[in-house]
Amino acid sequence: MAVVLICSNRSLDGDLKGTLLFRSDVQREQVRSTTEAQARLSAGGIALFCIHREVRGVEVLIKALRRSAALKRMSIVVFSEDDFDPSEVEVLEAGANAILRLPPADDFDQRLGQLIEVPTRKDVRLPVRLQVTASSGFGATVPVLAQNLSRTGILIESNHELNMGDEVSIALRFQESGALFTATAHITRTAGPNRYGARFKTITKGEEALKDFLAATSLA
Repeated sequence: MAVVLICSNRSLDGDLKGTLLFRSDVQREQVRSTTEAQARLSAGGIALFCIHREVRGVEVLIKALRRSAALKRMSIVVFSEDDFDPSEVEVLEAGANAILRLPPADDFDQRLGQLIEVPTRKDVRLPVRLQVTASSGFGATVPVLAQNLSRTGILIESNHELNMGDEVSIALRFQESGALFTATAHITRTAGPNRYGARFKTITKGEEALKDFLAATSLA
């Protein structure tokens, strides 16, 4: 059974009832402060952490979790009733995987389901060809370095500045003469100087090769 920890100043049962979080194979636990949340998360066994945007100290807690060797790969979702606000970029840059709106939209369960199981990741050092097609828009294909890979995204190191929300085209080979992998992705977070997390939007070639590559060795 997957255990989901929810941090909120009030009960969110009315909003979340009928969603994936109320399935019989999901156990919900609730705390009301970041202090309580950190203590419970440190005890282990949490598959997904959800926190309401109005809880005091959201960004500070998320940054602390991303610095934790034991918790840095845990999926973190922020709930908010408000429309997009520029301050939410800070939450994503702190390390949140997603901001989901309440009441839940039609894609709520699909987006949440992708995060309850943290995707298998592999630490790598692979050359990647990258082209930005959004706000950074430098137009040319440039070399970057993959830091790690998962089924849903990639962590890259680049001397070219990227922006939150940029759409990028990615191409790489898992071995020098191996299968070509190509995908479009969105930059979803910064992960330190010159490091950016991107979530795949569409994998156009090499999805099976990616799965085989991730399965070839255990997690680093």
